[in-house]
Amino acid sequence: MSIFKKILFSSVSGLAVLGIVLMFLSLHALNRRGEQGVEAYRERVMAEKTEKVKNLVELAHEAVNAMYRRSGLTEEERKAQALSIVKTMRYDTKNYLWINDTKAAMVMHPIKPALDGKDMSGFKDPNGKKLFVEMVKVCQASGEGVVDY
Repeated sequence: MSIFKKILFSSVSGLAVLGIVLMFLSLHALNRRGEQGVEAYRERVMAEKTEKVKNLVELAHEAVNAMYRRSGLTEEERKAQALSIVKTMRYDTKNYLWINDTKAAMVMHPIKPALDGKDMSGFKDPNGKKLFVEMVKVCQASGEGVVDY
């Protein structure tokens, strides 16, 4: 093989190896950037959903407070109407609000009324998180907050 062909072969081989290395580095960088983009999108969607639910809870709270300010109702009638207001509230077609107390007992569940009055402190999500216990902790610590599940 002539020197020209050896130099040409070496150069082409070197460029091919360099091209392959650059391709893998580019793919890795694109993959990492894509993962960061997906995570940023997930965080943005969760923030929007959290804000939406917060606004709905505030709306329910204001509706109940407005009803409580009305005169002429007994305390039991006010409680019954408050439960009725929250029980009928829906968002995004299938989602709902419920009421539990600071002992993690269900006060009112609009979809599963059999849970009403039940101690929910032992209820866990698929990851083992005691949701109602966590909700109580968050509320007692700061008066409001988010528990993801």
